[in-house]
Amino acid sequence: MFTFGRDHEKRTALSRFKDPDQALQLLAVIDAVHDLIEGVGSQEALQQAAYVAFAEGRGGVWEGTEYWLRKAAREYPGLLALWPRFAADARWQVRFRCACVLDSLPEDLFRTLSPALAADANRKVANMAQARIDQVRGESQP
Repeated sequence: MFTFGRDHEKRTALSRFKDPDQALQLLAVIDAVHDLIEGVGSQEALQQAAYVAFAEGRGGVWEGTEYWLRKAAREYPGLLALWPRFAADARWQVRFRCACVLDSLPEDLFRTLSPALAADANRKVANMAQARIDQVRGESQP
């Protein structure tokens, strides 16, 4: 997997936050990705860091985590197991975040997770999922 290197990726991530403390969870994800690439980490460690960052991170953190998960999953498909966990999380905010990126997931996950998210008891989650489903189907309006 290509990156610009651990230090560069971390500096770039930090530059997007006014308060560097907000980026700590994302930095943990970046470290876990690079540890995995370097052979000193594991997919499990990356999954753990990514779960915390995606589920608990503030704006910018969860989006950055989604980017790194998408990128890393190309070479480490076991990471895709996080998406059903996000889609079934007890917190509507985590399910909403999953619905936000539904259109970025591989087609099989999109087909698997879409029905449940579109039928979610939380209206925000259901509406976001439906918007992404429509977008993928080409039904969205500009």
